[in-house]
Amino acid sequence: MKRWMVMLLAALLAALLYCARMVPTTQLALIADVEDAQWLDGTLRLREEGEWRSARIVGGALVDADEQTAEAPGQELQPQLTEEGGLFGLKDAQGRTILAPVYDEIREVERSLFEGEPKVDYGYGQGRHYGVTLKGKPAFVDSEGRVTCRTGLPWSEVNFYGDSLVYQDAQDRIHVLAADGSDTTYRGIIGVFCMQSTGGRLYAVQDYDFRWGVTDYRGRMLLPRIYGHIECSADGRYLIAHGDYGGAEIYEIHYDVKKSALSLGLGEEAYGALAAFAGRLAGEE
Repeated sequence: MKRWMVMLLAALLAALLYCARMVPTTQLALIADVEDAQWLDGTLRLREEGEWRSARIVGGALVDADEQTAEAPGQELQPQLTEEGGLFGLKDAQGRTILAPVYDEIREVERSLFEGEPKVDYGYGQGRHYGVTLKGKPAFVDSEGRVTCRTGLPWSEVNFYGDSLVYQDAQDRIHVLAADGSDTTYRGIIGVFCMQSTGGRLYAVQDYDFRWGVTDYRGRMLLPRIYGHIECSADGRYLIAHGDYGGAEIYEIHYDVKKSALSLGLGEEAYGALAAFAGRLAGEE
């Protein structure tokens, strides 16, 4: 067999293995499509046949708010900052070490910027990663202290949300940099907003037609940009996608679902490239 054929087969095999690798991703599961819905002081309100009622989501289904059901587990207490010799680390509520005190700085997760959501600071530990300054260099580390990505960006120039951060480049293009180092450029977009309590893993995205969609922190499209408004529950477990002329879809958010890379579909980078290519074709006609 000729050498070029061996090299081609090796490249194809490597590409296949790369696409078949299992990666953590975020998925949305549709719970219900209703006349209208909203979060009101932490309570889910539904409108059906013109009447509003309170509801809860239990086991992926809607139930009446007054129906007796087991309560979902509450959120864990936030990690606490520790200091030793001028360096910082984190401990949990029981005093167990999460991150050893070896960092110049550990960044707090910034509050949500998404319009209509409560402006609440969440401290440390949203998502699966931490933003740190290590030997003068900004970086993401995991709960084992392993560096997963060196950002190359000063913290003062980014918005940090846990598993990702947002920044603008010299051309004012919006980027989301994930903790694993994947960097997504959003094109044709007015704004990219981290959704509350998702630890930097879910973004609401608005285009120049004022339509909203949802992507994960690697830019993979979860909901297309066709909605009039999107809102997330305060615990980051559910979202409501509102149509322009009525109708609301209620979704449950599933984090860290392991899927093959081949099955994940288009991300914003691919979407933008296809849109640009289609625009060039249209211009040539």
